Amino acid sequence: MYSQLIGNMLTDSASAVKYWYFMRLMGQQPSHLALECALKTSPNIVIVSEESNARHETLEKIVSNLCDVIVKRAADDKNYGCIIIPEGLLLNIPTVNNLIQELNDLFDQCHSAEEFR
Repeated sequence: MYSQLIGNMLTDSASAVKYWYFMRLMGQQPSHLALECALKTSPNIVIVSEESNARHETLEKIVSNLCDVIVKRAADDKNYGCIIIPEGLLLNIPTVNNLIQELNDLFDQCHSAEEFR
């Protein structure tokens, strides 16, 4: 079903020649579903969480890479496309994962402090 929807978005973006679709795919496994759909539909970009993690990419670097591809395609008069983003991407970025852990620790501390009042 996801592959069919992505294929429809790819067809729409290519025929309208003016839309970029950012599609976030749901799923418990970080990038398995996104990768399977990408193999079936050939989007312009698919982010693989495990690859980003292995390269120690920051969120800023991932966004910069996306922008570079979009700008390069626009220079070739292809100002349209489809990008697949797995749901678990943010949890696989070490800096974001550290931020989430710090926030959870702060919430735990606040909750503990409230219990003693």
